[in-house]
Amino acid sequence: MGKSKQPAYVTAKHEDQSGFLSGHKPMLVVVISWIVTRSIALYAIFQTWHPVSGWSADVGLYNFWAGNMNNGQFPLNDETWQYPPLAAVVFLLGFAISHASVGFITLAVLADAGILALLLLAQKRLATTKSQGLWIWVAAPALMGPIMLGRFDVFPTLALIAAIVFASRAEAFGSLVAIGALLKVWPVLALIGTPRKDGIRSIIVFAATFIGGSAILVAWWPDSFGFLSGQRARGLQIESLGAWPYMMWNSMGHHVNVALQYGAIEVVAQGTQTVCLLVTIACVAALGALAVLRFMGRLEHATVAHIALTAVLLSMVTSRVLSPQYTVWILGLLAVTAFEPPRYFKAITVLLCTSAFAGNLLYPGYYIAFEVGDKFAMFIQTVRVMTLLAATLLSFISLLQRPASIAKTKVSPAKTQGKTKRQGQSRKALQKAS
Repeated sequence: MGKSKQPAYVTAKHEDQSGFLSGHKPMLVVVISWIVTRSIALYAIFQTWHPVSGWSADVGLYNFWAGNMNNGQFPLNDETWQYPPLAAVVFLLGFAISHASVGFITLAVLADAGILALLLLAQKRLATTKSQGLWIWVAAPALMGPIMLGRFDVFPTLALIAAIVFASRAEAFGSLVAIGALLKVWPVLALIGTPRKDGIRSIIVFAATFIGGSAILVAWWPDSFGFLSGQRARGLQIESLGAWPYMMWNSMGHHVNVALQYGAIEVVAQGTQTVCLLVTIACVAALGALAVLRFMGRLEHATVAHIALTAVLLSMVTSRVLSPQYTVWILGLLAVTAFEPPRYFKAITVLLCTSAFAGNLLYPGYYIAFEVGDKFAMFIQTVRVMTLLAATLLSFISLLQRPASIAKTKVSPAKTQGKTKRQGQSRKALQKAS
């Protein structure tokens, strides 16, 4: 007996469902992988058989500040407070969820999920099948360690990724960058990547949002921007690129003094003030050069994400501070840049992922050893900062080079006129021959 034919609507429905599942399978794999990696990171933070306090040690400090702020006592003259005032709102929200570390870490996981959602949205809006950026973000805890969820830096990263995803709307871009800058100063660097056609409008919206937000926060906490004086007084953190010669000297058996200052271990030695001045000048010069190139229209071929990534990398290699949690900035920007990758992107990715993993090994596992001059710890730090420096230079070079597709389509007027003239002469010769 022959097989009865299925009704058309049944077949259509089956094919529709099959297409839906096959089309969404890559996204489901990404989401499931994200859940798995975050579950492992959370287990590593909260497990008790071999606790590693360094991954979430700062959460206790966040809760200490939040508890005091609940009682009307703000962190005045506290050199460990190095945040713009909107950060206090995040700490208070985490403290409201739970007085233990689970409250803040819950918020961090939500911010992390928000970044993944933004990356999925960026992929959809660009109508691309490229998923490298998604996998970079999924792998972030494996690369930089569970410290990603035990520090504050995932929140300004969320604001900046949102700004880049919505960069085509000047109002959204400007306001989101301002929110990021009120959480932590560095997202303001994304303004260098503002599309030129909307540059003035984006900057006006940024300024209005930042000033308005600051006014509200100052009304709540009058000395909320007092942390800026502490930023000026900070020295040379032992992990920074500027401190690398001192720490190398330390690892060769020559004692170099270090001390806990402004919430970080800093080099206390002759010449550090000069080094701090030089790296600050280098930072201003590098970012200034990038801004001038953008203003002159030399970076029109580059994406906002690539320019922002390069700006942040330049600021990091010329910074007096290079804490391991800063890696989350890089990985977030690297992930969103991957949807429209520039030249040398694979090499830049390998270098930055290597730097991230070296930072994961260094802190907290080898941090004390590094401080006292252990050679293997110094090797890890050398890999970390040198791959970061190499990636920064490569990213900057790739900004200056137009993609091959653009270069090929650019034909000079002289060549075009010559070609047209030759074609005209050939047509006349054919007409005479006929």
